[in-house]
Amino acid sequence: MGYLRGLSNYLKENYRRDILSEHLEAGDVLDFHIHGHKTLRGQIKQNLKYDLVVKGMQGNLRQIPKVHIKFFYSAQHSSKIAPFIQIDEAIKARQLQPILNPTRRYHVKNKTLYPMMMLKKPIRLTLLEGEVLQGIIGDFTVYEIILQLNDELQVVVFRHSIFQCVDPENGRNLLKSFQDTVRDWEKTPLWVNEETGE
Repeated sequence: MGYLRGLSNYLKENYRRDILSEHLEAGDVLDFHIHGHKTLRGQIKQNLKYDLVVKGMQGNLRQIPKVHIKFFYSAQHSSKIAPFIQIDEAIKARQLQPILNPTRRYHVKNKTLYPMMMLKKPIRLTLLEGEVLQGIIGDFTVYEIILQLNDELQVVVFRHSIFQCVDPENGRNLLKSFQDTVRDWEKTPLWVNEETGE
């Protein structure tokens, strides 16, 4: 038995952070990538429990189910972020739909994300429609992963949109279905063995 040093405090301070409301209050113009290979540019006007109301650049309001949003980022960085978005054509061809049932999603454990973030190790995320994003975890909440693409650019990825998550340095599968067995977090320097205190 043991624990990850600092994880409990991190979750208390950050896990329920409301990133969408932060952007609503700031009035940020964002680019949302939505299922169906669509992109919507606009400002968040309402952050509802299951939906997001976005005001488009033409002034039109659109209510979008949150489960349909894959990721988003600041519109001012759109041209710089575009080259970082790769496509896995084989996954794209599968035409995977949003997964409404949370128990059927491809989960990544907090115990996996936290040491990767603290040790600044990159992760590679492949989303349900084939987009591939790689970077360092800047933060994570119950619903999102903030992925730093470089020192300047970041994207906010919804955890419900993940299909694959791997360590690009060794190809290791980071999904819960695999990590529940191998428990790689116990092999990191952040792991504290309760029996030895090390």
